[in-house]
Amino acid sequence: MSSILSLPDEALLELLCYFSKTSDCLNFASCCRPFLFMKDLRVFWLRIFDCESAVQPMPPLPRPRQDVSVDELKRLVLTTARVDHMLQRESMPEPVRTWNLHIPDGMEILHSDAGPDSLELKSSELPSSDERVQNTPQLWAWLMTDGIHLLSMSKSNIMRLWDMPRKAILTSIDVMGTLACWDYAIDSDGVTLIVNSDDSTTPSEIFRAWRYNWGDESPTLLLRRRLTADARSNFIQGELTGCVMISEDGNAIIYLANWVTLKEMEFNTHLQIPHALSSCTSSKELSLYAEDAEHGLHYAYLLEDLAQYLATYQASPRPPTATTFLIDFEYPTMMDDDLWIPTTRPLSDELIGVFSRVARLDGQVTAQTVTLTVFKAFIGDDSPFDRPGRPFQIRGANRSFIHNIDPPGILTCPESWELSSVGIFARASVWMENSPELRSDGSPLYRALCLVRFPKETTRPVSPSTLRSIDVEVGDGEGLESDLDSYSASSYSEGPPLVASDVESMAPDASAFGPSTNISQPQNLTPLEDLVTTTPMASVTDANNDSSMPTVPKTIGHICEYRFPPDWPEKNGGIYTVDFDDARGRIAFATGNQGILIFDFLD
Repeated sequence: MSSILSLPDEALLELLCYFSKTSDCLNFASCCRPFLFMKDLRVFWLRIFDCESAVQPMPPLPRPRQDVSVDELKRLVLTTARVDHMLQRESMPEPVRTWNLHIPDGMEILHSDAGPDSLELKSSELPSSDERVQNTPQLWAWLMTDGIHLLSMSKSNIMRLWDMPRKAILTSIDVMGTLACWDYAIDSDGVTLIVNSDDSTTPSEIFRAWRYNWGDESPTLLLRRRLTADARSNFIQGELTGCVMISEDGNAIIYLANWVTLKEMEFNTHLQIPHALSSCTSSKELSLYAEDAEHGLHYAYLLEDLAQYLATYQASPRPPTATTFLIDFEYPTMMDDDLWIPTTRPLSDELIGVFSRVARLDGQVTAQTVTLTVFKAFIGDDSPFDRPGRPFQIRGANRSFIHNIDPPGILTCPESWELSSVGIFARASVWMENSPELRSDGSPLYRALCLVRFPKETTRPVSPSTLRSIDVEVGDGEGLESDLDSYSASSYSEGPPLVASDVESMAPDASAFGPSTNISQPQNLTPLEDLVTTTPMASVTDANNDSSMPTVPKTIGHICEYRFPPDWPEKNGGIYTVDFDDARGRIAFATGNQGILIFDFLD
């Protein structure tokens, strides 16, 4: 009698195509000795990579699929699994390596606009002794998805593109004003950078797009546009780029451009989004999102429709229609007069992940809660486009993670929320919390870096009846434990000591949601208020004060913390922003001592 063992190797490998989970692939290859050969084959690790990519964002392959090696694939998959494994712990280990990116001594070539009516750039020499370099904090640090490059923004409005392995600056650009929002797209030939910055001569903002090709001496200015409203977020997907603005009357305005053909335009969506706005692009759609305690409001545009409109808008002036989704949260966490500041990122399987920071408006902005939410974003064939009777959809969702800051007000930089971010692959979120005590000079005392994983799928509802037992289902590496036997806390070594420097306690002016956001006059999400038939549930505060309701825990879900050594921020001139490579275990801090401090938690 024939058995599966009698099948040729080609047939066994073909069976891998029918497995949708990493654990199934690994179990199949490990079930008997004759199958172990699969773990040495590129097709096996490509299948593992595809399975992982289907449930969570993964780093890009270092080379085309047909050229990538087994070792490269295995390292990529196992490194992301090690990061997931690390975030399941109560605390992070000490970093394997601590290092800095410092502006080198000597002359730096700075590129800026040649004039308001030209796309030409002018270059000037900027010595390291110049006041725009000396003692100038780095306000922002953004790790890029290739694991090689990093963008930084200084308080003097200079954006630098770094080659991290070489610790070298590839190009420096004067953005000509205070940063409002930004985005980038990286490919094998170079990187496209888009930035909105305040115009120092007028109240308006300027949208700029640059292209830098690897090996070039200078970037190219592709687009410059003076905007008609306040920009809240930028986006770039393929050749399509632009930004989302909010007009004085609360309407969302979309500016569209093709950075290859250089065609551009903007249109008023007539969508009212009174709260802090976030936007993101998946492979298929542009999403606009805002939320409050009880509801999320999600507007979705197909990128294909936007690209077609940009190409033909002069002949077809009618703009595309957005699909509207009202996200009905089962358990609201705060009162209705709170300010919700979401950051959205596309996840796998057409899901959107939302990392929200919540502040109580009690005369000042007091940090109070952070939450994570995942909801389905795919429009697809069930879209209500062109259906006059169904202009919207109502979807249930739940917050997979809730962290109530106790006591309130200890989340770092509550007015502008710089010290928090979504990991560059949207696998986790990170923020820094202060201790309840303040220093003698009134500055915050840093306590811990907090990291939370996004769930790999939409999670079960959070409700008062399940508060005591709810948890984030984090798993243990999707069946990769057998390949992680050598991974343990003892494999980490303590990084080198940090060098002391002068303290500069100055908070950056830029904010994650744009400097023009009016945070003193909150408004609730009301565009679809008449559609809501459910009775609003009690807030966390009410639940804690009502003996008939279960006590709300401080944290619903799992937090992995990294505890800072005493006086750690002061040794680096203060910390302004943090960014997290959540697939490689690298954290970057923009510091007040002119440099970027980097922690590597994996070797």
